[in-house]
Amino acid sequence: MIALIPARGGSKRVPNKNIVEFCGLPLIAWTIQAALKAERFDEVYVDTDDEEIAEIARRYGANVPFLRAICADDHSTVGQAASVFLERLNDIEENRSAVCLLMANCPLRKASTIARSVEVFEGLGSGQTLISVYEPLFSHPNWTIRRESNDPYRSTFADAESSIKRSQDLGQVYMPTGSVWIADREFVVDSQSFYSTPFFSFPISWIEAIDIDTLEELEVARHIGRSTLMAR
Repeated sequence: MIALIPARGGSKRVPNKNIVEFCGLPLIAWTIQAALKAERFDEVYVDTDDEEIAEIARRYGANVPFLRAICADDHSTVGQAASVFLERLNDIEENRSAVCLLMANCPLRKASTIARSVEVFEGLGSGQTLISVYEPLFSHPNWTIRRESNDPYRSTFADAESSIKRSQDLGQVYMPTGSVWIADREFVVDSQSFYSTPFFSFPISWIEAIDIDTLEELEVARHIGRSTLMAR
């Protein structure tokens, strides 16, 4: 199995997001180090279109065999980019049977969580996918509210039936996170996705699930990371 860390350059909401300073290191370094420490992968790859990201990734121990030539825009999905990377990788060296995708903007996931996820995936059998999930805090997702576009103060519940229930009666639900996605290589190449039907989920803590996409999320993650990362 290989680890694959996608890290496109040119992020807009958080400039230089994948290499922005995070608790003393470039953001991507925390994911590279966790992948290496997990000791579950034949190789840890970074897929990027940016030479500066590639240089930093190599410095922290990742393999960057080439720069991304396509799927480097704002519209391509992670699954599409991973599919292209795996096909191109297969042209230059032996490809492994499975791939574990680790988003660079999830710096708080532990190496032990990665290792345990791989262990669970390997027990599922071929043709399956495993996605990390977390139980959301503070409010139940079934209470999601839609605001009307022509009158933003007018609102309705997305699920009217759930709106009249107590939170303890709604049942346990989870949200996906980009911390750990695992699938067979052929499945990713053919489907350009990490979601099979059905897929398996692996619950992790909400802290490890933090996915940084905005400046506000970056500051919250930094605050938490100062205590959690330094204690490892």
